[in-house]
Amino acid sequence: MHASPACFTWGNTASSAIFVLPQSEKHLPMLWWNAVTPCTGLYVPIFIAGDQLPPLLSKAGTAGKTVTPPPEVKEDQYQDKSYWWLFRDLLDRIKGDEYGRRFLGRQRIARETFDQVERDWEMRVAEAEAEAVTLRGQGEVEKAAKRLATLTAACITEAVAAVERVKAHLTSAGERPKAVTGSI
Repeated sequence: MHASPACFTWGNTASSAIFVLPQSEKHLPMLWWNAVTPCTGLYVPIFIAGDQLPPLLSKAGTAGKTVTPPPEVKEDQYQDKSYWWLFRDLLDRIKGDEYGRRFLGRQRIARETFDQVERDWEMRVAEAEAEAVTLRGQGEVEKAAKRLATLTAACITEAVAAVERVKAHLTSAGERPKAVTGSI
């Protein structure tokens, strides 16, 4: 869902995920997580059995990670080194303005880039999963978890690079960078 100036929505989709449950002992539970709307974001592989998340995924906006009663919530603002805000910034650039007047052309650029990245990850995910299943079967649970976390970290680094490529493409096509605003 996308925010609407007519206020018939509550805002942009904050994130989405595809949960993959194992169908046999040769597979592990995982999810493909996307920080923003499915049509403008990138689904990153995250294994439940991984030993840690990359620090970039743990960085929130300026509001931080707090429990706040809804009436007291302040509008969150852009935060450097926040994975979510990186994609929110891109979404705002793709939309172009509050009416999304440039969305269709710009969204196509992001999707072409992100679809290729996701296809590349699919094969690497299958290899890492098979390796981790073997390691777990040999009792090397920590080594398996490290392997899965390393894959996720590499994918996050590649996702950031993909976002930068899309932004560069938009800029080279005569698009001006847009100031980031919004709320979580």
